[in-house]
Amino acid sequence: MRQSPRVAPRLFACVFILAFLLAFGLPPTPAPACLDPEAVTHDTPYEVVPVPNGGRVVGRVTWSRRLPDPVWLPIGKNPEACGGHGALKLLPRLHVSADKGVKDAVVYLSDVFKGKPFPPPTVYRLDQRACEYVPHVMVVPRGETVEVRSSDDVLHTVHMTGAVSANVALPGAGSQPARIVLSKPGLVELSCDNGHAWMSGSIVVAPHPYFAVSDAAGRFELADVPPGVYEVVAWHEGWEIDRSDQNMGVVTRYYYSRPVIKKEQITLAERATLELSFDVAWR
Repeated sequence: MRQSPRVAPRLFACVFILAFLLAFGLPPTPAPACLDPEAVTHDTPYEVVPVPNGGRVVGRVTWSRRLPDPVWLPIGKNPEACGGHGALKLLPRLHVSADKGVKDAVVYLSDVFKGKPFPPPTVYRLDQRACEYVPHVMVVPRGETVEVRSSDDVLHTVHMTGAVSANVALPGAGSQPARIVLSKPGLVELSCDNGHAWMSGSIVVAPHPYFAVSDAAGRFELADVPPGVYEVVAWHEGWEIDRSDQNMGVVTRYYYSRPVIKKEQITLAERATLELSFDVAWR
């Protein structure tokens, strides 16, 4: 598999940091720089070519274990707008259907460098409703614009970190949306700096069009894939709270466990349909 030249030194640095922590008896909490490189997409140029005999990769992302207990977080600000359960808000990072399908997993080909064109240019919309990001996870092609708006009549600040860095304030419903061009591929994490610490979400900026987000039943589809050998990756954000920042006893931001990343090597024949299943209950 072709990899970015940045991967090897990044992995060495992560191994060194973890070894140092373990040697001194410190907890090996991974820093953001130590996220699996496959969770951050490559930046290799992509070539658009005709795909007259393409195949499909379809399937489901599933959960096979007992579900973790729901995590309810305190609403410390604007409970009337944030629509919480009493004074609590359900952590929205793991959605599993009755038949064990997992929503909001990103499934993609990690080593495809030519194929079908991107969808026609459009504006991708990220809303804030009841103090949650809608959609919670989205894929946006590199170079496209995301329009950030708010349906809540309270102040939100959309803090983007990762492949794109930005921090925009939206005073409330009816305020002018902010438009942000996502020029660099990779993972963008979302948070709110205005007292809504539970708010989180992810944008994956895609360097090629073979990305999909699993639906409410856990299903995904990658269509018009050129015949060949590929690695298919399923990525799901961490759903456990790892630590938090606090100011005078009030949580200002939560940090989460490492994402779950599953991979499978495939060989796709002309006009074939290959069905896969990824179980993200196991790390």
